[in-house]
Amino acid sequence: MKITLKILFISIVTLLIGCFVMTMFWGYEKTMLLLLGDSPNVEKILNMVSPKKFLILQLMCVAVAAGFTFLLFILDRIILFFKSVYTFIKRNVYILLNELRYTEIKWLLIFPLGSSVFFAIVMPVSYDEAYTYLQFTSKSIFVSLSFYPLPNNHVLHSIITNITRYIPFLPILFCLRVSSIVVSFFTWLLCFSFLKKYYSKHISLLITGISSMLFMSMYYSYMSRGYGLVMLFFVLSFYTSYKIIFENDSRKNWLLFSVSNILGFFTMPSYLYVFIILNVFILWNNRLQLKKQFLYNVFTVFVVVILYMPIIIVNGAGALISNRFVAPISRTELMNQLVDFFRNAVVEITGVNYIFICFLLLISLALLIKFKMKFELKTFVVFIVSPFLLLIGHSVIPFPRTFNYYAVVLIFLVCIPYWKLIQEISVKYVIAVVLLIQLSLFLNFYFNIKKYETFNIPYHTINTKIVGNGSYFFSSDFFEINFLFENKIRGYMSSQSYNFPGGKVDTDTLRGFDYYVIDKKFDLTKNRKPVYNTEEINVYSK
Repeated sequence: MKITLKILFISIVTLLIGCFVMTMFWGYEKTMLLLLGDSPNVEKILNMVSPKKFLILQLMCVAVAAGFTFLLFILDRIILFFKSVYTFIKRNVYILLNELRYTEIKWLLIFPLGSSVFFAIVMPVSYDEAYTYLQFTSKSIFVSLSFYPLPNNHVLHSIITNITRYIPFLPILFCLRVSSIVVSFFTWLLCFSFLKKYYSKHISLLITGISSMLFMSMYYSYMSRGYGLVMLFFVLSFYTSYKIIFENDSRKNWLLFSVSNILGFFTMPSYLYVFIILNVFILWNNRLQLKKQFLYNVFTVFVVVILYMPIIIVNGAGALISNRFVAPISRTELMNQLVDFFRNAVVEITGVNYIFICFLLLISLALLIKFKMKFELKTFVVFIVSPFLLLIGHSVIPFPRTFNYYAVVLIFLVCIPYWKLIQEISVKYVIAVVLLIQLSLFLNFYFNIKKYETFNIPYHTINTKIVGNGSYFFSSDFFEINFLFENKIRGYMSSQSYNFPGGKVDTDTLRGFDYYVIDKKFDLTKNRKPVYNTEEINVYSK
């Protein structure tokens, strides 16, 4: 093992230094031509790696070469470290599986798991899933790692789908969604284990059982997006925060906190909110270890920058920082929208009336003060106040799903004052109550998901009727992405023409296409009648 690693490291260092030397003498164009030969992608690569960007690439090569050289000298420690990491992961997975085997949580995971599989099968592809598949999943891991045209690329999730798409005997859409189902299942198992360790089995059953069936928890338990991973890494980071605070700042816990945050960041940049909130939470409860917290956070940021370096080189840092769908606004405008945003966010995350949730939170706050639960009171303040301050500081109004992990936070804050009281109740009664709540939340999701998927479901209905080996004209903001996905996975060879940016279209004067898909806001047609239509689009045939 050691000899193999040494040979690998030396080969990498030699290759990187060789490439650097060649570019110094010949320039990057000749070097690329020499390395890639007659590859059809040479021109693309040369255009992508401009001279300015190539200087950054050269510096990266030197840094990586130096890094691998350093690793050669500490190889024994590295091997020992990875052995300990493997042992740690193996032991904790074993603990989680034992929780499933020997505790009552197995009964409360039937609804979440069954719901995930059910909706993964019956729900049509969403716009974001279709876009992810067309732009990243259907291509290589290298594209997922380096291409960031829009925030749709939840990088770690895209990389996972690059692999799961090859699962045999399953439909493509289910292959894309299977990782979300698995991630969701382990998220709730981890959540139960975490809360049981620091509170009690009774309250952990209650919080986990309810959180797992809230609207957004269910939605991203099957949807092929990165928000399920964000939930997992939040729960892991929150768990590790407790370990840091209550278990003497051990290096192992700080490293686990860093790794979980690195993976969260690598899923999506907006994980920054989680990172800040949990660091404030730790700092308030653990102020004596500020130096250690600072160093591990620097390590976290450094690794995240390295992981995102391919995207920074190809697309620029602005691709990660800016979001054309969530543009900064003035703070005056933000203050006017802030209350409405959080009201809508609570409704979207929970699927429950926000007044009811706010009422429960106020009762919880009063009980925390009455019972003098200082630590939980601090937790309440951090998690309720931080989102307001973050959005004011950032001066943006994001999508509510940015805070999807508040499905755990809100139920935790509502239930935690009762954790000692609830121990007096039989576990069987707790399970029965939670199962009834889960059933009601399932029905709530089932009857409201069509309203949430306002255009994906109608688009799918139309696509089942029009996809094929035909010709299509699109003047639509969204429809064609769902169409192209359906068309591709069914193996059709169609031709498309687009009218972008969407201008006014009169299909009475258009000829030469089998179907014309026009957003109603762009449609000037008077004589021709649509063969299909929704609230957003008209579809005409030749």
